[in-house]
Amino acid sequence: MVALIDSGCDVTVIPQAIAEAIGLDLGGRRSQLYAFREHTDVAQSVADVTLLAKQDRLAATIHRVPVLIALQHPDEPDETEIVLGVAKVFDQFDISFQKSRNRIEFKNAKTT
Repeated sequence: MVALIDSGCDVTVIPQAIAEAIGLDLGGRRSQLYAFREHTDVAQSVADVTLLAKQDRLAATIHRVPVLIALQHPDEPDETEIVLGVAKVFDQFDISFQKSRNRIEFKNAKTT
């Protein structure tokens, strides 16, 4: 699945339908996630996240990433986007946002 990279989001957020499809535990502590002019009910969980590079088919897996599962409400449209947040993901890499080249570069922080 494709994820949005959000350097302003503290934690990774996954829609409930996707979380269920990949077998995440939805029984974690419930809370609300607040964003500009909106809020979403969420459940805390953890997931292994694999980042795949387009170039050279490189992959990196980050284990036990804290995630918030955006819970679905019957009267609201389904969430469809995964948002890759800072917690545990950004710690593993040196990340360069190269807007003029329309590129985001991840370098393993342990080798730089």
